[in-house]
Amino acid sequence: MSESAESTFTVRRATMTDLDTIAGFAAAEAANAEGRTLDADTLRRGVLAGLEDPSVATYWVVETAGGEVVGNASVTREWSNWNAANYWWVQSMFVTPAYRGRRLARLLLATIEDAARAAGEIGPVAVPHLIEALNDNDQEVRYGATGALGRIGPQAKDAVPLLIKALKDEASNVRSGAAWALGRTGAATEEVAAALVDILSDKQLSPR
Repeated sequence: MSESAESTFTVRRATMTDLDTIAGFAAAEAANAEGRTLDADTLRRGVLAGLEDPSVATYWVVETAGGEVVGNASVTREWSNWNAANYWWVQSMFVTPAYRGRRLARLLLATIEDAARAAGEIGPVAVPHLIEALNDNDQEVRYGATGALGRIGPQAKDAVPLLIKALKDEASNVRSGAAWALGRTGAATEEVAAALVDILSDKQLSPR
């Protein structure tokens, strides 16, 4: 039996020693997601600003038992008058290719969620990043994105079009996760209803 991510990896708040690693991850994320090459000095200054001042951004890293940093996430905060609390927005998330498929994105999000709850704030709200993750080549990343979007609930309504598309994913667990997430968003359009009716005939779906 394989060990869980929680038993073999650790998530911690980033420190100045992680500056160049996080900047490198940001460059790789931009290249992978959008095919863009970002200026290295600008990236480094951007990460440095967050490490120096948590009101700008907060970074977490995930590392192996041997201390190798293999992924990270960043959060910014936005005040909500309606809720009298800050929303925590996940601005970026990256896991090195060799460590994908080990639920490290979930581990990062769970840690951030615990930190937000401990601070009495609202988060993580990661909808833009998770929408991108629904198109990832890694099946586990796509499945993890459906679960995270479902937990966010109605605030994830921007993801509904891609969740509908994910109902036709080649992986049955992604299709199942997308159906669950759609239900959790509360979206009640005719398109959503028709898509969910269609998937009822999918005999490979696994219950959540």
